[in-house]
Amino acid sequence: MIVLRDFIFLNTNMLNNYLSTIEGYSAKEFDYTESEKGQKGGKLGYAPIVEGNASSETSRETKGKRVLTSPAQFQKLYETLEKQEQIKHLDLFDDDYWADIQKDEILEIQAKVRIPAFIMQLEQFQGFTPLINLMQKFEPDIVKDSDLTPLEGMSDLRKITESMPMPLLFQSASTPKYSFSADLPREYITGNLTDFQGEAVVFGKVQRILSKGQKIEVFSFIPNMLAMPNLNRQQRLALKSNKNDKAKDTFTETLVGPAIVLIPLAIFR
Repeated sequence: MIVLRDFIFLNTNMLNNYLSTIEGYSAKEFDYTESEKGQKGGKLGYAPIVEGNASSETSRETKGKRVLTSPAQFQKLYETLEKQEQIKHLDLFDDDYWADIQKDEILEIQAKVRIPAFIMQLEQFQGFTPLINLMQKFEPDIVKDSDLTPLEGMSDLRKITESMPMPLLFQSASTPKYSFSADLPREYITGNLTDFQGEAVVFGKVQRILSKGQKIEVFSFIPNMLAMPNLNRQQRLALKSNKNDKAKDTFTETLVGPAIVLIPLAIFR
């Protein structure tokens, strides 16, 4: 059955590699032939009184090349893996099913996804930038220079994060005690960042499995902030302090087992 998917992330390079591994070659283009048959008819008189119909069959062939689109490639890969029973579907499951998951297996997870709040704040800030520039142009006294310093810092940080993979965190929609994380290369994001909130299907390969209580830092913006030139010494020391829980909660994210780090191929609704 063909499933119509609305992709918000699709790693086309990874998709092509997977298909090439399975088929032994890359098949983005394929030859096709279309045949069209018709009837060519007319009347044939045998005698002035007796009249009959005569017809002959004609055919026409059209040949050419077609390109297999990325969604069509995904459907082809999905059908192949499903036929070979290579996909594990995660939504409502138990501890025994979780314990059976192995590294490098393919998972399809009906998930509740989110991206860190700080990334969303940076994205929202970008939306306000044109308005701030307009206010400065027509009403210079409304926005003071002292107000612009933190805004400039946010802008610098956003430029840094734009070149980094976007961290995604999620849980199975019906079994939320298990956690997942994935890094999304930004060039393969087909939706807006606001699309990565709520329910979606995450499809990918298991990279790492964390046992119960095991922790890893999924990402941290603190090193990037320490590299910003406009921070003073006191601010740098505060960011480096292990006792600064507020900075940790704002600028870092930790994955706690039982959990899986996934290499994402596709996210869709």
